[in-house]
Amino acid sequence: MGSLATSATSSGPVAIFISTSGTVSYTAWTPAAGPLAQEPACTAPLELTISAGRTLANFDLPCGDARLVRHI
Repeated sequence: MGSLATSATSSGPVAIFISTSGTVSYTAWTPAAGPLAQEPACTAPLELTISAGRTLANFDLPCGDARLVRHI
């Protein structure tokens, strides 16, 4: 059992876009909302918290570089 929380949506659904050039953007979104008209702009790094039981891992996903940066 685990969970994912983000700075964009807390624990709500999120769509993450990773381009072939290595940039990232994201938005709160569910499939029920239908297709997005365009890829959203990235205005700040996405903060991710992934949990499994009592273990938490915190990451940033910067706009200009699609590599997770772990916070220890």
